[in-house]
Amino acid sequence: MVRALELSEAFRQQMLSSNVDAVGELLEAFRLQAATPGDRPGLRRFNVTQDAFRQQLGGKQCVTAEDAFVPFAGLWYGIWDQKLVDHDWSPVFTATELAKPAGELSLGEGIEAQYAWIGDGFGWNLLVDPNQQAASDPSAPGRVVLGYVYMVALDGSPTIRREFPLVGFADGPGRIIWVTPSTFFFEEVLDAEGGRDQRYAITGSGYQMQGSIAVPVGEPFQAVYTRDEGDRPAWVRFPQIELAAASAK
Repeated sequence: MVRALELSEAFRQQMLSSNVDAVGELLEAFRLQAATPGDRPGLRRFNVTQDAFRQQLGGKQCVTAEDAFVPFAGLWYGIWDQKLVDHDWSPVFTATELAKPAGELSLGEGIEAQYAWIGDGFGWNLLVDPNQQAASDPSAPGRVVLGYVYMVALDGSPTIRREFPLVGFADGPGRIIWVTPSTFFFEEVLDAEGGRDQRYAITGSGYQMQGSIAVPVGEPFQAVYTRDEGDRPAWVRFPQIELAAASAK
């Protein structure tokens, strides 16, 4: 886990130094303009803005595991890109054994972690205080959300075929946005209502940097998971729209 944490922290630092504003603007534009089909979950409950993304990645906002990780804990069943997948998110735990320097990275104190099996891989969600601003005051800003994912071989062997770091944006209770070097995911736990059981929606898209601008790549997608193994809503793709800059809204 230490190696994963170091690599995801390096990704956060790289993003802060180069393209945090471009990616933040893309996230804001996507949540304002992306239209999921039919009665699929939309993004209207998300509040991410370019400025908030920059501030949170820089450790300037208060973030709690209670909001960011706890609602996702437990078993979920769904379909990802036409494959049946089961997600198993662990309860949040404090990784006290990591509260020590690793190489040149100061990991802060009281790292909160969550393990996840995601059907064809596994990973870690991590809430860390790299600047140790919150060490003496738990209510102080300073914590940031990091993650790391390992994808395993498709033949069932334990071989790692791909791995990548993530940075997270805690958007509110049960809402988190994950960004990898090439993809972003809006993830939300939806409470039971209107005759529907609790659901967990993942809406996202590929993206790439074109100079100083982050642009979407390919069609957006959405997976919806439930707590019922027999209820697996369809995986869908929907047409990509020409996203206008959030600053022009």
